[in-house]
Amino acid sequence: MRFISQDDPALSNKQGQPLGSNLYIYCLNNPVMNVDPEGNATESFKSMAARHLSNNSKHWKNTSKSIIDSSGFILTQNKTKGFLFGRKPIYVVKKFWFYGWKFILVLTGYKDLLSDYNGCEWIATYNALKLLGKSVSPADIIYWYEMNGGAVFEGQWGIYPWKVATYFRGQKYRVTDGWNKTDVNSIYNLDERIKKCSVAIITYLWFDKGPSAGAHTVAVKWNASSKTFKIYNEKQGTVLSVSSINFIMNSNNARITPIYYVLIN
Repeated sequence: MRFISQDDPALSNKQGQPLGSNLYIYCLNNPVMNVDPEGNATESFKSMAARHLSNNSKHWKNTSKSIIDSSGFILTQNKTKGFLFGRKPIYVVKKFWFYGWKFILVLTGYKDLLSDYNGCEWIATYNALKLLGKSVSPADIIYWYEMNGGAVFEGQWGIYPWKVATYFRGQKYRVTDGWNKTDVNSIYNLDERIKKCSVAIITYLWFDKGPSAGAHTVAVKWNASSKTFKIYNEKQGTVLSVSSINFIMNSNNARITPIYYVLIN
């Protein structure tokens, strides 16, 4: 990718690489793998993850008490806005003349994404670990997903659900995961399977609004004494109790359909 006009000459070869002397190219001529958030130097996705780790570690240290509830769970995703996860490409429309006016999209940089928008999978991971009696910093969880190919479209669509299973296998848990069918028998069987595991992570679609409404991921645990499933980070600020996973109602009263499950023991 090349700019129409040259960059600031003061930035020439700032990173000590030959391509850095060309002031018309972006990110050492590799905008797919590199990013330049400050306009000064190329940053790879790996470097971005390291920068996010530093930011998120400080944010957790300074604000954790205001983010978690009295039991240590994250129940309100809106409070996680200060955590960075993934990035969004920024494009501009360029017009040029070539036997008539032509228009192209040019990648000019990236913008950090905030977790109140795309962080439900790492929040579910954090809550599930908490239910398993293990405390892990959100910064470390986010870093693992960014470094291990978990980000969907570089984080714009959150985290691949099967990467959640990979994470827990790496933590030495026994994990069963897969796509869930939406017929009545499959929903019933999922209820029964969750009852037998230590904790589950479920990704679902908002059924009443269709697939275009998006997906959400939550941590789930069966409570035998109340005979209900406890859902973490579905109803803002509280733990939701339901008799069946298929009857979770989100904050907009739209019924959900579980599409992927991760059962952890």
